[in-house]
Amino acid sequence: MPCVGPERIMCTVNRKPLRKLPQELSLSPTGTSSDLYTQLASSSKTLVHRLRITKGSDGTHIPNTTSLLISDTGLRDGSTIYVKDL
Repeated sequence: MPCVGPERIMCTVNRKPLRKLPQELSLSPTGTSSDLYTQLASSSKTLVHRLRITKGSDGTHIPNTTSLLISDTGLRDGSTIYVKDL
């Protein structure tokens, strides 16, 4: 279900592998998945290339690319994402 309404999407972040990740994350639906990776890498003080992000709902990998909008990933307000340090 694409995100049409809210200006921001709130996601719950599973913080177990990386301790410095925020509990929640606010994203723009028009932002890219690359923006998501950059924001999480900055929070965790790690490199973008060391992160793997998956959706909590179905375990689908969210690739780090500038051509994929957050609204196209299937993330909605209240979604859970899992972040792994590779």
